[in-house]
Amino acid sequence: METTTNTYDNISFVETDNLEVINNLEELEALLKRSNKKIQRVDLSNINLRNLDFSDFKLEDVVFNYFDVTQKERKEIFNVNFKGCIMNRVSFAQCSLCRCNFDSYKKSLNNEKDEITEVERNTSLSQCDFFFSEFVNCRFKNARMSVVDFRYSSFTDCSMGYVHVQYGDFYMTAFHGTTSFSHSVFSLCSITNATFDNHCLLMENIHGLIQEDYACYSQILINRENWSKHNPCADFSELNKAEKAHCELDSRIYIAKEAKHIYTILSGLYSGKGFFRDSNKAYAKAKKCESTYLKLLMQKDKQDKAYRSWVRHWFKRLDPLSVMLIGYGYKVWPVITAFALLIAIYWCMWWYVESQPWNDSLAVSICNSMGPHFSKIDKLDHLLASIETATGILLVGFLGFVIANKVRNNS
Repeated sequence: METTTNTYDNISFVETDNLEVINNLEELEALLKRSNKKIQRVDLSNINLRNLDFSDFKLEDVVFNYFDVTQKERKEIFNVNFKGCIMNRVSFAQCSLCRCNFDSYKKSLNNEKDEITEVERNTSLSQCDFFFSEFVNCRFKNARMSVVDFRYSSFTDCSMGYVHVQYGDFYMTAFHGTTSFSHSVFSLCSITNATFDNHCLLMENIHGLIQEDYACYSQILINRENWSKHNPCADFSELNKAEKAHCELDSRIYIAKEAKHIYTILSGLYSGKGFFRDSNKAYAKAKKCESTYLKLLMQKDKQDKAYRSWVRHWFKRLDPLSVMLIGYGYKVWPVITAFALLIAIYWCMWWYVESQPWNDSLAVSICNSMGPHFSKIDKLDHLLASIETATGILLVGFLGFVIANKVRNNS
């Protein structure tokens, strides 16, 4: 065995100083026997791993492989069992993992009274690097992940059911075949440019995008203070320029636009697959992110004293705000509320202007909201009545559209 003192600037998370290098299977088998299921500060990149059992192991600062842009092939890891494994700062960069098992599971143990009890063995992955990796027929059921890098990776026919991922980067990740996400939770993850062939993440699986939380984006996902270490492609790529220059407002604008783009794509994806409820929810999130994006642009304009641009962005922001007020085109109650508010405003107006009894004013307001009814008001007030009528007809028509949409799409 030998110890390396090299520092790999392009390896994510792992502290690579003074790693023990394992060069062959005999050395690895000897290490596993004496390890007491705990391995720290080990480099396994020189060994092809097949049919090994790491179940219930604790791995810390372990390198299975490095990302090397000059190498065309991925390192193969075949049929390795990681069930119940606890991993902290582990690198699988540029690996091809086939039939590997990261499931959590229940293990039967005998207690002091010779009674058999079941103990939950959760697979836990924290600060793990799967950059440019490939997964084929792998399992992650019930696995718990926090701060994981899956950029440029691909999943084919994998099980991601009941998995919980927090702060995961799935930029340019491809999900192929029968890869499923039933009851999974992706909390504050980035799925920018991720693609889904068949099964896909639904809105119930996505507990917020990390682009919606600037602090987590800046400090955890990209770690701008130590970017080169957390970016295997540091030599030919960079984080968004605003973060590099520590311009927080510009960065917030950048990620708000990115979040809007992600939700817009998801809305179209869901609609194409027949998930109309999810499409509606994604559309609503896209509009909220658009409103946030335009609000931040207005702050930028005010900061730069670009008042013409501020006015232009103010008018543009009216679009997502108006869409929110009428329920995004699929919620009934906001439209009914707007219609009731229209009647109430004109009821008070006719009551005050015409000095009519409250019941007559209410009747006039209701009639005018459905169609022209000028018999009890002065001709000078016809313009106001016409505005009420036009607005009411639009709201009633839109309400009919929303109801028909809900019936047609079961949303």
